[in-house]
Parts: sequence; C-alpha cells; structure tokens
Amino acid sequence: MSERDELLERLNASRDEFLAALAGVTEEQAAAKPVTGWSILECAEHVAIGEEFLRRRLMEQSTPTDREMPRERENLIVARAADRGRKAPAPEVALPRGRFATLAEAVECFCRNREQTLAYAASCQGDLRHLTMDHPLIGAVSGQEMILMMIGHPFRHAKQVREIR
Repeated sequence: MSERDELLERLNASRDEFLAALAGVTEEQAAAKPVTGWSILECAEHVAIGEEFLRRRLMEQSTPTDREMPRERENLIVARAADRGRKAPAPEVALPRGRFATLAEAVECFCRNREQTLAYAASCQGDLRHLTMDHPLIGAVSGQEMILMMIGHPFRHAKQVREIR
C-alpha cells in the first residue's frame, strides 16, 4: 500500500470512528450541556468547523518548498492529535458558536468537508511534505503533517463524545 493510500485509509477510519461515536445520539442528548466542557453538539460543531478550517489552509494557503519538514514530527503529531489526556486549546475560529441547530447538520457539514479533504488528498500530485502552511497552534507544518492532524482530530473528539455519553 502506498503512503498516500494509507493516508486515505486513515482519513476514512477517523471519519468512521467519529460517526460511530455519534451513532444513536438523539438531538436532545446532543444538545444537553454537561456540568463542564462541551455538549456533544458542540463537539460535532468543533470537529466540522475544524475540518473545514484546516482543509482550506491546506488547499488555499499552502506554498511549495524545496525542503521537507523533519519527519520525526509526524510520529509526534500522530501520537498527540488523538490524545485526550493532553489538553489543547481550540483555536478561536473552531470554538463552538451554535452554528448548527442540530447534530444532523453538524454531521452533514463534517462529512461534506471530509469528502473534500479525501478528494484533495487523492488528487494532489505533489509530495505533501513539500507543501508548507501555518497551523494556528503549532506554526509551520507540512501538508503531510496537516493531514495527520486532520486524521487525529476526529479520533480525539470521538473519545470525548463517548466520555459525555
């Protein structure tokens, strides 16, 4: 399996894991606000908006570079992106703001954005490691690293949804 095929498989797996965590959640359950933290609807909104924000950065704000980022960071990103034990502040743009009235709307937005991410990753002709852009929390990243973050993000919040449930 090629490295690109592996990325696509992992993008599909993280989408499926997030959707599985949401399966069977009623709109009432989704909207219920826990004592601390986000509701399930707020988690879904954050994941949907985060996917769109990161994909747009990747597609619209990346620049080609002759040198690639150190590959050692990729393993660190994979390990930390899905780790719920490590708190990470959400960027202002991805904070829940009540953009969706229902969980179904948030899920539809996430799925639509993930399909666009998959299409981009499948059709990108160049080496993703030779693209660079800024990530709002860690600064300059490669296209490969951005995709790895987009893989880990739904895994992280699938765990959060299960904690809330």
